[in-house]
Amino acid sequence: MTRIPSTAHLALAVLVTAFGGASIATQQPGQGRATPPPPVPPQYAFLYDEGITREDTWNAARKTLPYESISLARRGCFGTCPVYSVTIRADGGATYTGERNATRIGTYSGRTYFGDFAQLAMFIERSGFMKLSDRYTAPHTDDETVVVTVVMRDGTTKTVSDYGRYGPPDLWILERAIDGVIEEMKWTSG
Repeated sequence: MTRIPSTAHLALAVLVTAFGGASIATQQPGQGRATPPPPVPPQYAFLYDEGITREDTWNAARKTLPYESISLARRGCFGTCPVYSVTIRADGGATYTGERNATRIGTYSGRTYFGDFAQLAMFIERSGFMKLSDRYTAPHTDDETVVVTVVMRDGTTKTVSDYGRYGPPDLWILERAIDGVIEEMKWTSG
């Protein structure tokens, strides 16, 4: 005997199918009110400004961020660890040099999205990067060294070397976030 589903079951099946299951309560991009931003330091509030053209706000913000540049260098290991260095600047400029086992080999230039630079800068500030130790070293050999350097507008420079991923989690997150930003950029050889 074939069982015919009840009206309630049919209605539920139609709703689940029509609204994609778990996304019933999910707001779609561009619909409804904006989600309030998390509490952010005042110099980064421009990332969440509404009703102001981003270009005007961001041009002013470029001049007030405390950081001039953010650099990452992966220095390799005895195996196939990548060897490259990259610097992204508040003015949007970026340089990349890949030596071996890297996505790009050679020297490249590019432009970074200012919102990405500002998000990295805010993370640097919130994570206490400027107060980290200068060196973290794992007690074993043949691992990768990653160096992050931040230059502030006043000329203060902070460099942190992390051998064998022995630094604090926020340092690892920053390293990965910089890698994420540079992977999305368009690079020009030469």
